[in-house]
Amino acid sequence: MSQSDIPSAEVVLTPEQEKELANCAEQLVALGRKTTAQTYEYGEQLSKAQTLLPPKKVGQWLGEHCGIKTKMAKNYTRVFHELAAYRVRLEKAAAAPAAMFALLRATDDAIENVLAVYEDGKRPTVAQIKEMVSGAGKVETPEVNVLDMPGRAGCLKVAEQRLKSNIALFCDLLSKILEAIEVAAKKFDAGVRVIKSDLVVAVELDARHAHDLFSLTLAPVLVHSRDDWANWRSTSYGRDSAWGRLQRVLSNMGGKDSWPTGPAFKAWIVDDAYPLLKFAVRGEALPSSGEIDPSIVTLNTSSEAEAIQAADEAKADKATRRSPVATPANGNVVALASRRQAGGADNATG
Repeated sequence: MSQSDIPSAEVVLTPEQEKELANCAEQLVALGRKTTAQTYEYGEQLSKAQTLLPPKKVGQWLGEHCGIKTKMAKNYTRVFHELAAYRVRLEKAAAAPAAMFALLRATDDAIENVLAVYEDGKRPTVAQIKEMVSGAGKVETPEVNVLDMPGRAGCLKVAEQRLKSNIALFCDLLSKILEAIEVAAKKFDAGVRVIKSDLVVAVELDARHAHDLFSLTLAPVLVHSRDDWANWRSTSYGRDSAWGRLQRVLSNMGGKDSWPTGPAFKAWIVDDAYPLLKFAVRGEALPSSGEIDPSIVTLNTSSEAEAIQAADEAKADKATRRSPVATPANGNVVALASRRQAGGADNATG
């Protein structure tokens, strides 16, 4: 027999239950109920309290300790239970409590439609959410595979999908790397030894994949000006920008042979990798850069790429000049100049 089957007058809470109920009351008073996370936590504490109290006592207890009605309490507990699968996305969207109440009993498709609006950077009102949930605000249109959409609009739609998925994966990888690097940085600060091989195992593969995604999604394109037949490829932003430095850190971190050794290893983790990862994941300003207003920042990837291209080509020319010229065996190889002259003659007579 459960507590709800026993007359309320006969229900006696154990000391442990009394303590747990008192703790729920303290947590509920402390919570503000204004943020998305607080809404979930509020519903969780209410749910715990309701499992301890007999049904007829819940309303009285809520009035004494929370100052809310039973109906409102049910909304919070339902958010905690029914929207649990969407918690991470709703918290990222910073959905208000009233907006989440409007999602209760909505179909999965309707909730996905509302989340798509949030994730597109918009802030739907409660009335708009109710319309979307009821279907009144949704125009039925046939689904179209973006890979079949024509023209520039289709191209942009495909790119938008790829960008969205790539950036989500990229940020997840950076967060995982940051967790491991943060532990290492704190160990260094505390004078505790950091085992390099363990850190390599923790981050090397994720860093390599993060660098791949950076190259595919964020990096500028290098177009060779001296060789029309050379493949276009992604290149780096250089070391003068924060994202360019992060790109280089990820490149080095993705190959253990590129990791610094000795005292330079600690400096690389603490002074370079750790601040750059916090900059990228948490939006923290770099120690020496101060706050940057994104609205006044311009990005000239063309000039960056041209400068890097010039450096790459100069490096390639230098390597070519240094390369020893092999001496051909007599009678086996025609000299380069002779081959070109012969080819020209063939073309002229062809």
